[in-house]
Amino acid sequence: MAKDRTDDSNFFWQNKYKKDVRQAEQLTDITDAYANELKMVLSFQHVPTGKTVFFKAFITDYTENFTSGWQGEKAFGRTDPIYRYSGTERKIKLSFDVPAASESEAYENMGRIQRLVQFQYPSYYRSQFSQVDEYVIGQSPLVRIKALNLIAKPQSGAPTADKGMKIGATNIRKVKFDNYRSSPLPEGGLIAAINNLSYNIEIGKAALFEKAANTVLPQIYKVTLDFSVMHENTIGWDDGGDALTPNFPYGADMETYPDSVAADASYGRRIQSERANQAAADNAKSKFTGAFSKLRRKKAYKRGQKEGASDYDRALGIQAEQSLYDETGEYASEAWPDKNAPGVWD
Repeated sequence: MAKDRTDDSNFFWQNKYKKDVRQAEQLTDITDAYANELKMVLSFQHVPTGKTVFFKAFITDYTENFTSGWQGEKAFGRTDPIYRYSGTERKIKLSFDVPAASESEAYENMGRIQRLVQFQYPSYYRSQFSQVDEYVIGQSPLVRIKALNLIAKPQSGAPTADKGMKIGATNIRKVKFDNYRSSPLPEGGLIAAINNLSYNIEIGKAALFEKAANTVLPQIYKVTLDFSVMHENTIGWDDGGDALTPNFPYGADMETYPDSVAADASYGRRIQSERANQAAADNAKSKFTGAFSKLRRKKAYKRGQKEGASDYDRALGIQAEQSLYDETGEYASEAWPDKNAPGVWD
């Protein structure tokens, strides 16, 4: 679907519609920078039309519910009913504030709210079989909702290593963490069936801008949405025990490392492994550069491949593999073949 080129609500400026003469020339609303520079926004896209609207991400409440449907059928002689699973429904409640620092921003916020309300209605088309102008529902009012990385399509948090390249637990976790980020565009949001949209302007607690005779602009809206999520991917597990959508629902890509310490290992054993990984990563920076670096890589790799190698030697061997690949594009099994020890690509 094409982007909505007519929507200017993704740019926030307190004086967009009118300069407030009561404010100093150089005054800058820090919340504008919060939205414009850091992209801390909520975005909505009306699926039938592609129209969009954006709000500053002043989230006040966020609740998720995953409700599994089970139907119990009693059977003679059984203590418990026979339960049949029908599906899992995901529902979200999202509340956020829409504040205004000026009359201009209050006016635009009213327009933003207005557009979000319009998104609750379907698209229509003119009937070709009627003698008068008659509209028939074309598409239901589904809305894509994007709220930071909390309400978004599950994405991979970091690129996977090339051809199964092992880069070590410490390194790959850092890569995944560094690459975990989110786009503000609503196209990356979830498809939602909005069950309820409500807002309150709290007259008496918050100020109203008196724009003109018989005309006011609320300084703040308190908005609440309840909606059901429509899954675009199959969520569950395959017969091999692997998740069909591994990073559902938040895109947090956790590393599955083949040399991880067992879950029931002692705390000291796990700390020892982590320290070995970190020490190997630190030493690799100096050990695998400069003269004779390839020879040092080979020795470290061979040592790490030996049966009974220490945590540090295994971790340093993996760092040697990665260093070789980064510098030359060669794979360890090709550069240092050993028929007695299978290579990492076998």
